Amino acid sequence: MKHLNIYSLTRAPGAGSEPLSLTLKVRGAAESVLPKDGAKQSLAAGAAWKVREAFAFEDECTVELGDGTNTGTFTAKDPTAHTAASFALGNDAVKIIFSVTESAAKFDERYLNLHTIKCEASEEVGATEVYVIVKTPSGEVRFPSEKDEYVSLGNGESLDAKISFPFDGEATVELWDEDTGEDDPLGTFDVAALTELARAELRMDAFFIVDYSVTEEIPSEFQHVASV
Repeated sequence: MKHLNIYSLTRAPGAGSEPLSLTLKVRGAAESVLPKDGAKQSLAAGAAWKVREAFAFEDECTVELGDGTNTGTFTAKDPTAHTAASFALGNDAVKIIFSVTESAAKFDERYLNLHTIKCEASEEVGATEVYVIVKTPSGEVRFPSEKDEYVSLGNGESLDAKISFPFDGEATVELWDEDTGEDDPLGTFDVAALTELARAELRMDAFFIVDYSVTEEIPSEFQHVASV
């Protein structure tokens, strides 16, 4: 038996001015309908519905989201870490964050969000080839995800990162400069608690500023990065 864990549904910002009235149906080992009281979930543009429910299934599980006029569906089958999918409801879009696991999720996740990375002063004549590693007790993840990939940032340039990592209580964020031979560290900082927008200043041979937060939900328009 597997479990589809639905964390949240977020309506796209800039959508229609009127709230959507939503019903969520999940067909797995049994059929479930949310909200459970038979009412509909109102969702304004940019707002999130914190579902946090697990649904058991064997081979596949179908999820159907409707607003009374339009319906969107997707099917979950294989185990996957936190990931996102999108429902198209007419001119609206609703993003779902979910995972598929053997055991039901405990729904106590937090998210480390990197908002911007700015190069205040590079140690190189040209741009610095930057990548990020986030380490937690569960493991580590790299962004960009592929080895030898990086983001080029020159003096005064910023990356509007908008990336989110699952966070299980503590993490170390490392900034690196991709280089021929051995890569050079650009600085590290530790994160250990929920926090609104905060700033880390990394001063080594170069000077970088990282704006970050730790939240209970993935912020709207942020990209979810594979589980760490």
